[in-house]
Parts: sequence; C-alpha cells; structure tokens
Amino acid sequence: HLQEKMVAYCAKRFIVIADYTKQSKNLCNNYKRGVPLSFQAKSISYLEYYTVKNLKEKVQSLKDRDIKCKLRMAKHKAGPVITDEGHMVYDIDFDGILECDDVENINNVLQMIPGVVETGLFVGMAEMAYYGQIDGSVIKQTKDKTVTIKPSGSNDTDEQKEDK
Repeated sequence: HLQEKMVAYCAKRFIVIADYTKQSKNLCNNYKRGVPLSFQAKSISYLEYYTVKNLKEKVQSLKDRDIKCKLRMAKHKAGPVITDEGHMVYDIDFDGILECDDVENINNVLQMIPGVVETGLFVGMAEMAYYGQIDGSVIKQTKDKTVTIKPSGSNDTDEQKEDK
C-alpha cells in the first residue's frame, strides 16, 4: 500500500480502477477480506493488541465490535505475505460493515500506532473511480454522481445522481 499511496500522492490526478468488490457505500460491504494494514515485522508482538484497543477506544462506532487482526498468509509459499518493502500485512476484520463517515478517523488512529507502515485506505485521494461489473458494464463514480457505462454493443449510459 505504501508504493501505491506514494504514486497517488505525487500524481496530478488519481483515478481508481477496480472490480465491483471494491465499490460500496460502506467499508467492508463487498470486499470481505478486511482492511489491509502493513507493518514492521518487529512490531508484531504488540501491534494486534494496540490496533484493536485503540480502534475501540478512539472510534465510537467500533467500541462494541469484535475486531480481529488476521495475519495475511502466503498462498504459494510457507509463512506470511511479505511486501516488496519487507513488511508484513494484517487484514483487519471489523466484524461487519462500517459507515464511510468513520473511515478517515479509523485511518488516523491506525497511522498513529508505532510500527504501522501504511493502511489500505485511500482517504480523500481519488478524484474518480471506475468499477468493472460482472455483466461487463463499468460504473464511473465521482463525488457528485455515478454513471453506468454499458458493455460494447450498447451505446446507452445511465446517469444517476449520487446522494451526498
């Protein structure tokens, strides 16, 4: 997440291109794996405890949640995933869907824990996003509106104003 955020930060325009699992009005609605948190391996002895503790204490809507940090394990080798920078990754399970109003606060709480390198939350960075759908259509989303772009063979576009 660190490299992606460095590129996004330096870009004149940051546009997200993702599949339908990343599109939702609430965090953890479609993408069920959890929020990624990369961290220094030396902090593993205390990071899980303080991640859960700090989130519950500092984010009101999380105080009664059963939050879990799951060490991301590699699929084709033994042991945990190691990023290109040599960091490990937790996937934080928030025990359900989160309101987007809390995302910035959650990101700030996580960033303040010593040993945390970066979160997978790109808060306020994207100008727009394109989400590929199962049916081949693409959803173009900005802060003000959402437009559906139909697959080839159809010249229609459906515009829907997004509630703010």
